[in-house]
Amino acid sequence: MRAQGQEQVRRQPEELWRKELQRAAALLDLYNRALQLTEREIFEYALDEAVRLTDSAIGYLHQVNEDQSTLSLTTWNRTALKDCTAVHETHYPLAVAGVWADCARQRRPVVHNDYQGLPDKKGYPPGHTHVVRHLSVPVIDGDGIRLIFGVGNKQTDYDSDDIRQLQSIADELHRIMARRRAAEALAASEARYRIVADNTYDWEFWVGPDGRFLYTSPSCERITGRRAAEFEADPDLLLRLIHPEDRPRFERHRREAHASRRMADEEFRIVRPDGGVRWIGHLCGPVVDEAGRFLGIRGSNRDITERKEAEARLLEYQEQLRSLSSEVSRAEQRERRRIASLLHDDVIQSLALSRIKLGALRDSLSTPEQQAWLDGARALVEQAIQSTRSLTLQLSPPILHELGLEPALDWLTEQVAQQQGISARFASDGQPKPLGEDLKVVLFAATRELLLNVAKHARAANVTVSSRQEDEKIEISVEDDGVGFDPRQTGTRRSDTGGFGLFNIRERLEYLGGCCEVQSEPGRGTRVVLAAPLKPAGE
Repeated sequence: MRAQGQEQVRRQPEELWRKELQRAAALLDLYNRALQLTEREIFEYALDEAVRLTDSAIGYLHQVNEDQSTLSLTTWNRTALKDCTAVHETHYPLAVAGVWADCARQRRPVVHNDYQGLPDKKGYPPGHTHVVRHLSVPVIDGDGIRLIFGVGNKQTDYDSDDIRQLQSIADELHRIMARRRAAEALAASEARYRIVADNTYDWEFWVGPDGRFLYTSPSCERITGRRAAEFEADPDLLLRLIHPEDRPRFERHRREAHASRRMADEEFRIVRPDGGVRWIGHLCGPVVDEAGRFLGIRGSNRDITERKEAEARLLEYQEQLRSLSSEVSRAEQRERRRIASLLHDDVIQSLALSRIKLGALRDSLSTPEQQAWLDGARALVEQAIQSTRSLTLQLSPPILHELGLEPALDWLTEQVAQQQGISARFASDGQPKPLGEDLKVVLFAATRELLLNVAKHARAANVTVSSRQEDEKIEISVEDDGVGFDPRQTGTRRSDTGGFGLFNIRERLEYLGGCCEVQSEPGRGTRVVLAAPLKPAGE
């Protein structure tokens, strides 16, 4: 008898070890088959193993809903379902559940080795399997209970080994189901993404950390003339398709995108197998998982050839308009100079001769009344001469063409000070600044327009015009201490001087290779810098 007892003690660890191996093998099999089985088949498989490894007769599994107050009665093992004819609700409030749900309420394994002797059991409905012993464990994930896993009717009392077996199976089942549901969600997400990406008009792609294409949408063939499989088989194919002139810029973009791990865009040309050239609008950004691990670059390529061609046509039209505007401006200046010359050489001379003759006539008159009347006529002629001379200077000041731009700007500054009543001065660095005739006229006209705008709008007390040579360019600045303005609000609004203000100045200068820069803000005055290329030496 004593030898028989010793043999049972020796066999107990062996039995436990055998069950541990059986549980591990069963769970490994379940892991491998989880994606092929339905949820119910997984639950039934786990229940059968739990019943077998705890030497039980019945087993059940119920899910706790997100509200943590109701249960979804999920399934019993096959033996229990065969013997049990009771009818149950599929959803059950946890608060009214019997002692079989104590593990959820107490958040720990619960053993009832004398189920019928429990004083607070509520009984079970007719047709329910008779329960003698009962063991249930909760599956806790985070702050919530997810499953109640129970077995019953073992021939002997349930012990700590049974609790460990059941809890291990329950916990692993929950992890398997979480993995399965995550895989299903990922597969559904990938299916939705592929449906969208495969049918998008743009060329969608995903490049892995090793530079190989993990996904290329079918639209790549419409854009490049190459099939998706070709890009996925040859990671350097895209680079070879890019126009040689654009390839260095794209390689730099790709390096920067990988290094910065930020969204980036680029535009480049590709050459199709038929020799056609297409413009690509490229946008890409990093792909990372929930742990922050870099999974590659996800992006989109759009055929923007039509847009680029439209932009090129627009630029051509703009250049034509600039050329036409410049030609109109030159024609205007020629006409101004012709009219000014006509006024100076013809009208003013005729008026001056009339004044002389009126003076001679006055000397021949005998009465003071006649002389007074003739003095009035001479005064009118003198006024006409001054007005015509002033008009001549406004149309085309001879000083600009005879002495050059800086003497003309000096004279212009004096005229503004005298006529507008503000303090104005001109300063020069004294360096030679050879200019073409067109630029000389444009810079003078632009400076005059800026000075008149200062006088009419800036409410300035002082304005300074300066001229200097800087890097083979002439820079003319007009700076005032007036009220200032927001440069972003300037546009094509017509100015009081009859031109189109800063917009017109910019356009005329840019066509001749110059530029206009405005620095201003409300209450801080304004500084406008006109820059234009000097005429090369020897021209």
